[in-house]
Amino acid sequence: MNNSWLKKFKTKNVSKLPMNNYGTRIVTTIFFSFVLFFLTIPAKSQLLIGPRVGVQYTWVRYSDSDYRDSVSVSPVLNYFAGFTTAFRVKNRFFLEIDLLYSRMGKEVESKIDESLEYKMYTDHIQLPILYRVDFKKEIGKDKSFKWYVGAGPTLSYWLSGHGTVSSSELIERGIDKIDYKVKFNSDYNEAADDELGIPDPNRLQLGLNIGGGLVFEFPGVSSLAVDLRFEMGHSYLGKGDAAEFRDIVLFTDSMESKNMAIKIGVSYLMDTRISERKKGKSSIKRR
Repeated sequence: MNNSWLKKFKTKNVSKLPMNNYGTRIVTTIFFSFVLFFLTIPAKSQLLIGPRVGVQYTWVRYSDSDYRDSVSVSPVLNYFAGFTTAFRVKNRFFLEIDLLYSRMGKEVESKIDESLEYKMYTDHIQLPILYRVDFKKEIGKDKSFKWYVGAGPTLSYWLSGHGTVSSSELIERGIDKIDYKVKFNSDYNEAADDELGIPDPNRLQLGLNIGGGLVFEFPGVSSLAVDLRFEMGHSYLGKGDAAEFRDIVLFTDSMESKNMAIKIGVSYLMDTRISERKKGKSSIKRR
């Protein structure tokens, strides 16, 4: 058995940073950035706003080739929910900004320990920004729909994590599996039996999202958008040291990995311009 990759990722030195206050500041900054977006929009500009929900297949991409060869990674089905806004920049160009709670994760099996099954689910506050171009497609004489493509950055803050793990080492001690929680800024010596210690997490992350969708407009000022996006993390989940369990020696989780996701989302959008809303209602009454 070649454990060279294990030695490489074992924790040696731990750098501790006070993250509680820092994390609160990050989440607050993201929220007020979202609010500031509204305050800076001209009153007569078109602004669409509404709820956004969806499902996503998520996994991670490990950067180290030796580690990547020692494990098998599978995607897991997760979800996201929050609010979205779309601001018309010019003609058919829109700037779309979402504020989302997003659950991501992965499922990992070891090629060294055949009994190892490792699942992790991570919770994030995300701020995806999509600069999109809208197109209109005519269907017959009286019907049409819009479609769009776009791309942009994603800012994400890692809130927490949890999961399950089983291995041959645990089975030998009569333990079927462990339900664990993530403990940030901690090595395996400081983590409890049901905790995964992550010495140096990178909780503020940057990524890229690209995609497209369809927009179905209803009479008045509302519309329904259905989209498909691919999200690729740019930042590692950690800064070098591996995540470790106290009672599992033959497996460590490399934090030199990036979140990946394929997302299907649905948004219900309403135009915030009062004049347009009144105009839409009056036109309906005349019919």
